[in-house]
Amino acid sequence: MNDYEEQLRSGYLSFSRADLAQTIAAEEANIMAYKLMSEAMETNASYTTHSGQSVNEIYPLSADAVETMSKKLEEAEAAADNPNDDLFQNRLKELRRVVWWSKERHYTFSWLIIFGGLLWILFYGLTDVILSGPDYGKYQAQVEGWDEAPQSYTIEEAKKAYNRNARIYSSATNYKLFKLQEIIKAYDKAKIENERTASTLRYGTLSENEKEIYRHNMDIYTVTMEKAKAEFETANALSFDQWKQKALDEVGDGAKNERNRNGMLWLTVVYFVVIIALYILTNRPCGYMMSRQRATARVTGGILKVLFGIISWLGISGARMGWTDPDKIVTVFWSDGSITKHLILSDLINSNAMFKIIFFVAALTFLMFGSAYLLPILTIIGFFTNIDRKR
Repeated sequence: MNDYEEQLRSGYLSFSRADLAQTIAAEEANIMAYKLMSEAMETNASYTTHSGQSVNEIYPLSADAVETMSKKLEEAEAAADNPNDDLFQNRLKELRRVVWWSKERHYTFSWLIIFGGLLWILFYGLTDVILSGPDYGKYQAQVEGWDEAPQSYTIEEAKKAYNRNARIYSSATNYKLFKLQEIIKAYDKAKIENERTASTLRYGTLSENEKEIYRHNMDIYTVTMEKAKAEFETANALSFDQWKQKALDEVGDGAKNERNRNGMLWLTVVYFVVIIALYILTNRPCGYMMSRQRATARVTGGILKVLFGIISWLGISGARMGWTDPDKIVTVFWSDGSITKHLILSDLINSNAMFKIIFFVAALTFLMFGSAYLLPILTIIGFFTNIDRKR
């Protein structure tokens, strides 16, 4: 944004109504033209705020005020006795620039906020690629192709027969053994704790209260073991069709969860695409709407300045920091006169490179979360303050 645009946005005018009144009193020519010009500067006389207060603003605050100001300036030029007078022409041109600026639409959105939203889209897109789930369709085909019923096992037989490298859904036997291991783990954990507690009771020096606590814990571990053993026997007794249906249900639930995850992921991407588009559309007001909402612009502008200030500080701090710490570089002077420099690799983790990356990552993270927070807020503010719904 150039200085000229900044002046117009701030409502700058090089002369006031009082200056114009002095000109009317001092000049002999163009008196009627200056009076019409003064009327053009009073187009907001009938404009009131929502609370009923009148405003003291030269820049037009509505579409009707823009048209009125434009017509008054045309009348002023037509009524001029000496239209080539430099002072008259300068003030006429300045007010016409105000009319032109008030009619035109202006982009008020922040590219940095948009960039933060685009980073979220990139982040979720990469997340979908990197964290893509298993191929549940393939697993379902494998389960439907099972034709060999799994045998029955004891706990020790199931431990020996289990192959942790085997594909779970490749056969009913592998699937059954995998599920039995989950039960066996609970059984073994309770068994180990039970034996450790019994050993402490047997050889430890404990008070009666402590012994009572340990005996109570042993009872809990014993119950847990019995429950795990009963669960193992129940699972071990399931038929081939029951194991197959159990696997199909599990694969189906996994596929459903994966679809939901992907759906939420891409729904978030669509949300950011839509909110960015709406943010741009709602932050392209006519100049007169910007004049009307200068107070709001100061509030949102302050929020953006705080955000940009923090991001700039993090980014500049990271940029100024060198990739290596000079104190970690060893300079070697060789006998042939050559000089080489080496970074002490053992101190690489403490080098400036790590802190430089941390600053950059922190700046991007702050930008992303700041954008995610501000995009809907600024879009809503833009909808209510930048769009003239009476037009």
